[in-house]
Amino acid sequence: MSEFPRRAAALAAPFALAACLTSTSAVDPQIAEAARALRDQAARFHARLGIEVAPQCEYEQNKNSYDGLRTAAAELEARIGAGPARPALAQAGKALTRLVESARASHQAASAQTEDTHGPCMAPGAIALNASAMDRAAEAIALSQSPAGDQK
Repeated sequence: MSEFPRRAAALAAPFALAACLTSTSAVDPQIAEAARALRDQAARFHARLGIEVAPQCEYEQNKNSYDGLRTAAAELEARIGAGPARPALAQAGKALTRLVESARASHQAASAQTEDTHGPCMAPGAIALNASAMDRAAEAIALSQSPAGDQK
């Protein structure tokens, strides 16, 4: 699959998830808190990544950050799975984990393409797309678990 369809899917997924997550089931503030913590962690990582230069911008230098995001996403998925059956929310958790893995793979591929104009660094547009997709997906999950009108 080429890079453009992956990026387009990553960007569109949060919008689709937000529409699916409106439900009347009981809210779980811990899910909202975990989703927002992941969103904030990803935002800090992408902000830092956007200003780094080689070698700090290379995938290998940022592997631990992706591991941390993956762990946070897995913990969020587990929290969602521990509650009552909510298929749309479970799907949203899995989609967020896939976004983290897609961003990791994209960064790893970018670092391997040293003839690229950005060298081993990820292109600014790709960083922005990854940041936006993770932000929207995590926030959609958080909003689905917050009392009505609570948009922290």
